[in-house]
Amino acid sequence: MGSISAVLYNCYDLGGGDPMAEGSVAAVMDTVNVAITGLLTTAQECHADLKSNKGLLLVTSSGIGATDIPPPMEEFVVGLNLTGYCVAKAAQQKLTSQLAFKLKPDGFQTQARWHLCRNCVCKWHGERNQV
Repeated sequence: MGSISAVLYNCYDLGGGDPMAEGSVAAVMDTVNVAITGLLTTAQECHADLKSNKGLLLVTSSGIGATDIPPPMEEFVVGLNLTGYCVAKAAQQKLTSQLAFKLKPDGFQTQARWHLCRNCVCKWHGERNQV
């Protein structure tokens, strides 16, 4: 295999859905480990190649992990039992932001992308997330 110039980190887990269920703490931590430990390990292992190629680390994030979603949307998400996934994606978004600034001097980009609706005007996003 040759040198790595781009990485798409798209790993996720749906464990830890019900925060009040027995064993949910371990399940949420397993989900967070996929999002955070996996991403950080990937960034570390690919760092030299991405630096030399001025490459890209792209992280598939999720709006479901945003901390500012409207209450009706939050209530809907709670009904889906995705607590672990939501926590993991929120943490992953923060890690991606931190990596972007930390690795910028190395000449490669680190980005998270989650909003896939072009010119979205749905009731959850309104005008603010237009692409």
